[in-house]
Amino acid sequence: KGSMGNMSYYTKIMAPSRTKDQVLQQGTEFCQAKTKAESLEIQKRNGVRYSELLRLPYYDLVRMSITDPMHTMLLGMVCNEIKLSISNLTKSQLTRFNSRIKNITVPYDVGRLPSDWNDQSDFNGMTAQQWKNFALIYARPCFSGLLPQNAYKSICLLCEIVELITKPVFNDDDNFKLYRLLHEHHKNFETVYGKCQVSVNYHMALHIPEVIADYGPPQVYWCFFYERMNGKLSDISCNNRNIE
Repeated sequence: KGSMGNMSYYTKIMAPSRTKDQVLQQGTEFCQAKTKAESLEIQKRNGVRYSELLRLPYYDLVRMSITDPMHTMLLGMVCNEIKLSISNLTKSQLTRFNSRIKNITVPYDVGRLPSDWNDQSDFNGMTAQQWKNFALIYARPCFSGLLPQNAYKSICLLCEIVELITKPVFNDDDNFKLYRLLHEHHKNFETVYGKCQVSVNYHMALHIPEVIADYGPPQVYWCFFYERMNGKLSDISCNNRNIE
C-alpha cells in the first residue's frame, strides 16, 4: 500500500466516456429513488447524482465538466513528484540541490521559492505559481546528475508537460504531443515509483487533451484567476467571521 492508497489510477487505455443521455438516465434514477438508502446505492453504482442542470437540452455533464490543470498538474502531479524526488536524495545530494537553487538568478517578478529544501515542511505551503516556476526554471538543472536515469527522465517529461499547458496558443500538434507526453510520463513514473504512487490526479490529467480540444488553451479557464480573487476576498476585514 503506497501513500496514495492500494491501487493505481493510471490506465493505458481510456474507457469510453458516458453520453449525455446515459448521465441523464442515471441522474433521473437517483432522483426517483424511494429511500435515502436506495439513492445512496444508486449513486455508488453510477457515480452520478441528480442536478436540475440535466434538464437543460444543451447541457452535457461529461463534456462540460472541465479538469483544471492548475490543481491537477501543478498542485497535484508536480508537487507530488518533486517531493518524491527530494525524499530520495542523500544528505550530500540535497546540499548540492539547495546550492543549485540559490545560484539560479531569475527576474524579480518571477517570485521567490523556499530558501531551504532540507525540510519538506518549508515547501508544503507553496502555491501553484511557485510549483509552475520550479518546473519551468529549476527542476531540470537542479536535479541533473542527482537522480537515477529513469527518475530524472520522469522529471524532464513532467517539465515538458508543464511547458505545454502554459502555452497561450494551442494547435492540434501541440495537443497530440501533450497526449503522448502524458502517457509516456505516467508509464515511466509508474516504473520508477510503483503503481500505488499513481494518484487520481494522474488519471485526471489524461483528460486534459480532450478539454483543450473543446475549450482551448488552459490559460483561458484554469483556476489561477479564482484563486487570486479568493486571496483578495480573504484580506477583507470581516470582523473575525468566516467569509466562506
